[in-house]
Amino acid sequence: MPETLLAGISLPNLHPAVVHFPLALLVTALFFDLSALISRKRRWLDHGAALLYCLAAMGAVAAWFSGLRAADAMWSMPGAGQAALSEHQDLGLYAMAAIVGLTAFRLFVAWLSRKDTRTQLGLFRLAAIVAAFAVVFLAGLTADHGGALVYNHGMGVKATAQTP
Repeated sequence: MPETLLAGISLPNLHPAVVHFPLALLVTALFFDLSALISRKRRWLDHGAALLYCLAAMGAVAAWFSGLRAADAMWSMPGAGQAALSEHQDLGLYAMAAIVGLTAFRLFVAWLSRKDTRTQLGLFRLAAIVAAFAVVFLAGLTADHGGALVYNHGMGVKATAQTP
């Protein structure tokens, strides 16, 4: 039965399937953080943001390792493609490290405010939100470079026969 369910799926590597989750979770976590400041009595938004950052960090690690595996098959590309791949790989490492670091800092902020009944805007929370915006920008830049690999260099794209 499982073989028939997977028969129509063509997924040569997991990176394209995994990479979207940390991006979406990161942006959603930032939205939850901002919403927690607007609705200060709804502490579940603050706790939800912390959880979403954790999930984004786990997804970023998975995306990084799946990207390393996917890159192994792409190094035979022409010079410009290899340079773009190397740049994307570096950006991916920086983005993963930034997301993991942001998550650790955001968990520290959650720990500091564990006894508060309302979400407060303190110096650490403000720093975490500013850092989250910067990390979202870095992750978006990394994603843009990944998209350029596919659309400009044809990496990971299987050639199909043209019909007249």
